[in-house]
Amino acid sequence: MSLTSQIRARIKTDLEAIDGIGVVHDYERWTSDWKRFLELMKDPDSQTIRGWTITRESSEGQREAPAEANRSPLYVIRGYWGLSDLNASEKAFDDLIEAVQNALGADVTMGSIVDHVEEPIVRMIEPRMYGSVLCHYVEIAIRVHTTQAYTLV
Repeated sequence: MSLTSQIRARIKTDLEAIDGIGVVHDYERWTSDWKRFLELMKDPDSQTIRGWTITRESSEGQREAPAEANRSPLYVIRGYWGLSDLNASEKAFDDLIEAVQNALGADVTMGSIVDHVEEPIVRMIEPRMYGSVLCHYVEIAIRVHTTQAYTLV
């Protein structure tokens, strides 16, 4: 399993351990049909929009030796949560965002998969419309640092 796959799997596992998180996809889900997109984000237990995706947005790198590089990929976790003004859903969503930050920042080596993890950053929180459904939306970025060896031929 590649390092990227291991990191994605670890992030997914950490998110799924959070009570009430909903459905977690270990990659970005896209479709041109909003109804289908919302179905992908629907929590099978509550039948409400409670979905999360994980994607690698970028990666910085620096060669340290002829056969070794330090890499720092940036993963973005996106959350979609059905908005209900009547139920003050913003409060519960804020609590969940904090739980996600705590879960992602708790193990600074992701079980020895990476050298270290920076503190997760909430880049954006806003309401968004998906088709005719109003949702809370969040982007949480987490940069990981790794040392990778090249196989010289």
